[in-house]
Amino acid sequence: MNFPKPIFTTLTFVLVLAASTAMAHPGDLPDDLLAYVKRDGLMHLIKGQQYILQEMLIGKREVNQQEFVRAAKSLASLFSMVPSTFEKNLTIDVSRAKPEIWQNWDDFTARAAEFQKIAEEIAAMGEIRGAEATMEKVRLFDCNSCHDIYRE
Repeated sequence: MNFPKPIFTTLTFVLVLAASTAMAHPGDLPDDLLAYVKRDGLMHLIKGQQYILQEMLIGKREVNQQEFVRAAKSLASLFSMVPSTFEKNLTIDVSRAKPEIWQNWDDFTARAAEFQKIAEEIAAMGEIRGAEATMEKVRLFDCNSCHDIYRE
């Protein structure tokens, strides 16, 4: 199978990164690579929890109150980690993080705090009113409100 060069290069990098990360102790990684791995991992965890809520919202997953509340609480916790995970202005070529993150640090962290607050409110409302009654609030998670500005 022939891949276009940019895709092949990215796939090769990811495979090498995965292999080296699996064999290396985190303390053995260069600071810029470790910062990237942490940020990328955090964003994937956020994406996973958001998918749970989104799938319930659009009917691809059965609405389950415990799972709904658990995902919202997880999101709140994960969003609270965004500032510390992005604090170091270190990046590598494959990172999609734009320099604007660190140039507009107060705005970036305020957006993370707002998403954390939304997740906390959704979890609390889900516990009190139920997942079905709270479901529409999931639409408040507009990932592009950050990604359009801070991600390539």
